[in-house]
Amino acid sequence: MAESARSDLGLEVIGKEILWLENPGMDSDRSEQPVLITSVAGIVAVWIYNEPLTQKVSAQLSDIDSQLAQAEATLKSSEQELARALRIMDSAQSTLES
Repeated sequence: MAESARSDLGLEVIGKEILWLENPGMDSDRSEQPVLITSVAGIVAVWIYNEPLTQKVSAQLSDIDSQLAQAEATLKSSEQELARALRIMDSAQSTLES
């Protein structure tokens, strides 16, 4: 019974792959048009749906990038201030030791 249902649908199972068989009574161009139109409509719908999400994520990533750049600049200036403070303390220590 499963074999007849598969042949009625125009399917043939080989291994785990399903192959569509052309039905000689059907025009193959006509049967592919609805699939093509549906595929294109689906792609456009997904693109339209994802565009606002893409813009939002891009904006968030830009904000994160600017925050990381600011944090990097702050760390560099803090490093310079710590190095300066260390030099002052070394100078003061050497002065006290002499």
